[in-house]
Amino acid sequence: MNRACASLALLLAFTACPPDTETDGGTGGGTGGGTGGAGGGAYENPMPDAYASVAGYAVKVHGGKVYVAGSVLRDREGADNDMFVARFNADATRDTAFGDDGVAVTAFDGGATLQHNDVALALTFDGDRPVLAGSVRGFTPDDGSLGLVRFTPDGQLDATFGTGGQRVESFAQGARFTRVEVLDGGALLAAGVVSNGTRGEDLVLVRYTPAGGSVAIVVSRDDALHVDIEDSGIGIPPEERD
Repeated sequence: MNRACASLALLLAFTACPPDTETDGGTGGGTGGGTGGAGGGAYENPMPDAYASVAGYAVKVHGGKVYVAGSVLRDREGADNDMFVARFNADATRDTAFGDDGVAVTAFDGGATLQHNDVALALTFDGDRPVLAGSVRGFTPDDGSLGLVRFTPDGQLDATFGTGGQRVESFAQGARFTRVEVLDGGALLAAGVVSNGTRGEDLVLVRYTPAGGSVAIVVSRDDALHVDIEDSGIGIPPEERD
């Protein structure tokens, strides 16, 4: 999403949502630089100039602030994108008290042999902590692994979640989360798809418990319906393992 498109997405978010509601946004795409147009309530430079390109995929209004999540290219000479979430005030200015100049960015480092393209495709809130879910360590948003990250309310990685604030599910390339929600009791439920080769894609659901455990369910269909369940065994109450 170039800055003009980001401006439009933010404009719609601000004008369509009351300050204290939480609302899903649409999808975005494309990359590039440039400056958003002014006038009519549009935004100028909604992201810091240091970023080479930005793609926004999720927008929510929470606590009177507008949050935009997606992927960002931080190095104009580089090729890898990172997950980001930006927070904006009600007057459409970046909230500089959040993250770094209003933007929180994280990279899922998979080592020198893996790609580092990370993109947030879904956004929710665990209390006031932003949670991003999407595709990580892939060439494109369609061929990565399942990734989840949680930030603190002020835009820092939440070290109490996963490993340094991140969780990655070890499916083969071709997996991505497209939705994440907080359940009663504080568990997170993320949904998405995982490639099954020639048959296309399967549904995947992963439930993360507050104690650090997870249950992954993959539902596939060829000639019959198959449900494969994988339990990490960490923090899953025995009565919930069946």
